[in-house]
Amino acid sequence: LHDALPLSFLETMRRIHSQYAAFTGQRPHLLAAQSAKREELEQLIRCQQRTPKFKVGFLSADSKVTACAYLRLTAPLDQLHSRREIEHLAVCDMINGRLNFDESLLRQAQVIVVQRGLAAFVPYHVLRRVIPNPAVKIVFELDDALTLFPHNHHGYRYFQTVRPQLEAYLKNADLVTVSTPKLKELYSHFNKNIEVLPNTVDA
Repeated sequence: LHDALPLSFLETMRRIHSQYAAFTGQRPHLLAAQSAKREELEQLIRCQQRTPKFKVGFLSADSKVTACAYLRLTAPLDQLHSRREIEHLAVCDMINGRLNFDESLLRQAQVIVVQRGLAAFVPYHVLRRVIPNPAVKIVFELDDALTLFPHNHHGYRYFQTVRPQLEAYLKNADLVTVSTPKLKELYSHFNKNIEVLPNTVDA
């Protein structure tokens, strides 16, 4: 019954639209707008009928609304969630400078994405201890050459101190994602499973 409801609703909308065909037939702009809205509605209903392929959570040391976290993870994952391609789990967030984890959601996730600097707070071996199931995949997301900053860069000293934690994720993650082909070239010797995901902007 649940599956039949969206389909019966679509059939009703199609009948309503067909009744106005004569009215819109002489008005191309109205016909185009009507068709576009119907296609949008049909796409929405098709999306709602999908079962998400898997559950994804991401861990970041940045608030999810900051530019880096939002552009690289929050927006793309939310978009996939809205299309029911995945179920995006809110497993952690930075609130008032403190990381807050939802362990019950963390244990539900089938894919965990760890973003760049979080490696300094949650080393790879610690995360694997929390999630011992090898079926859960860990993706390490990196959009800067954090381990290769020049000596005069303001972040050089800090990122050199956490370099072992960053490299542990680079070596052991099931997948590494980077923002540019150059970063893939720089870090491909750590992991054969490394892919370029260019930055995106909501349009």
